[in-house]
Amino acid sequence: MRSCSLLILGCFCAGCAWDATRPAEILHEAPPLAEGGTRPERSGRALDEEARAAAEAGELTLVDAMRAALLGYESLRVGAERVFDAEMQRREAIAAVLPRVDLRGLHAVDEEEVAFGGSSVTPRERTESWVAVSQTIYSGRLAPGLRAIEQARVVESLRLAGERERLLFETAARFYDALASGRDTSSRGSESLAVEESLPAFEARMRAGEATPAALARARAANAEASARLAEARVAEATARARLSEITGIDPLPPGLADSLEVLEGTPDDIPRLVDTAFRERLDVRIARAEIARAEARSDVTAREYHPELVAEYTHWLRRDGGFNEEVDWTLSLGLRWTLFDGGGREARLARGLSAVRQRQGEVRLLERRVRVEIEEAVLAYRSLEAVQEAYGAVAAAARTRFEEAYARCDAGEWVLYEAGLAEAASIAARNDADRVRWARTLAALRIRLAAGDLGRVEPMREALEGE
Repeated sequence: MRSCSLLILGCFCAGCAWDATRPAEILHEAPPLAEGGTRPERSGRALDEEARAAAEAGELTLVDAMRAALLGYESLRVGAERVFDAEMQRREAIAAVLPRVDLRGLHAVDEEEVAFGGSSVTPRERTESWVAVSQTIYSGRLAPGLRAIEQARVVESLRLAGERERLLFETAARFYDALASGRDTSSRGSESLAVEESLPAFEARMRAGEATPAALARARAANAEASARLAEARVAEATARARLSEITGIDPLPPGLADSLEVLEGTPDDIPRLVDTAFRERLDVRIARAEIARAEARSDVTAREYHPELVAEYTHWLRRDGGFNEEVDWTLSLGLRWTLFDGGGREARLARGLSAVRQRQGEVRLLERRVRVEIEEAVLAYRSLEAVQEAYGAVAAAARTRFEEAYARCDAGEWVLYEAGLAEAASIAARNDADRVRWARTLAALRIRLAAGDLGRVEPMREALEGE
């Protein structure tokens, strides 16, 4: 009869430090300590409280909307996870060439039956331990492999930053769309109210013989048309506010949106200088160039497959039998691995790698052409809106003058309230049109910055990013 207990322990030591980096820390890095030792950081809870406070106050600013979008947009969290994954790949590659330590242990207990002048059972114990240390001395693929992984991390980081810039611009576009839609609803409401309030006066004038039935019919048709335009404006406003609520995560939105951003003065419109800036700063251009570097590193990894690989290994073995008969053994070995021929696979992989490099270079050239066209279109739109803004400003001023004249004539008894109300509604609509052009010019200025790659350096984008 024999009984045996076995214990095997395996241990692997990577030899590199672990700092418990989390993906959220990549998305929201804490700013440095300010003077006095207080940290000027805004956590997610603080940002949420700010958004709620703005909602309770009855207004939402563009900066608050951008901060809320940065906080809750799920695409940014996915991008942060990709950056985190790339960083872990780099650490994994580094760990592969650091010393590797393996430990195994064995403790066995059995019984030996001895038959000599009678049977007897003798217990026996056996202990073994085995330690192996291996180290890669040379591997030609290590350095280019690390470069490829590092470029992948750079690409993911730049993509995350690019998503943030596009999110900020899209938030601004939706914010001003909701703001303009609200102004349109207010204008249509004033128009509808003026027409509706004038109907009793028309009916009284017709009973007195001062107005014809056709004039009353036209007034009623104008009232119905104004009500329809008001309903359409309310639907457009609800749609715009829903789109803004979706991107910011603030539900419900406060009733008012604060127009806190004036037209950006000093917006650059020198196309050659903007193109040069874009080639240096635009994130998608930098991503394309990083993709070239990654393709070159991958091609270099394939080229290094022609190099040998050298590994050193030290093994220490210890055995004890029943506390006696101790045996010690050790081995030091050098292993060489060198693939001399693999059927042409390396040559095919190397050709594919060089082709990938050429593809990435062609993509950069195509991207630079698109960037140039995008900048030209943004600058032309901005310049055209400058002239349009002056024209709409003149129209708004003229409508305001007609409104004042209409009420003066109404007070003098020359006009009726209906005509004065229409003049007031026209003045409000002209002012709203002028505001729409002003907001469109602001977005055009931001689009120039986005096309040039320096959107994060201008207000209010910088303020939103600093408060993140």
